Amino acid sequence: MAKAITPATGLPVRVVIRRKSLSGAVEETPWTPPSTKATSLRTAALATVALPYAGGIVMGWLSLNPAIVIAVGLALWLCMVLAIYLTSRTDPGPKRFPVLQALTTLVTFSAAYAMCFVVTAYFRGRL
Repeated sequence: MAKAITPATGLPVRVVIRRKSLSGAVEETPWTPPSTKATSLRTAALATVALPYAGGIVMGWLSLNPAIVIAVGLALWLCMVLAIYLTSRTDPGPKRFPVLQALTTLVTFSAAYAMCFVVTAYFRGRL
């Protein structure tokens, strides 16, 4: 977009990232578009949003064995946490992944997974 503004308007355009340091100084660095690796990781992370819903629906449709339902739910949650972790490592900010964030995703994932499982199993006539 910045490349198109300059020829159209004649105004110079720069795309930068501004960060304010702890001392109060503003630092500007040139913005570069994300690499294809970062884009694919972000796409994988966004795809994991559907995991608790799709997993709950599939497990509600196929199985009522509690061990299988819990094992599949934990496996899907671990895939989601891994995708979030890998995505957080490609961001230019601090390289950290707090345990609290992972536990928060466990609560929200479990609620969505369980809700989809119960609703699907109920409509399927198994509950």
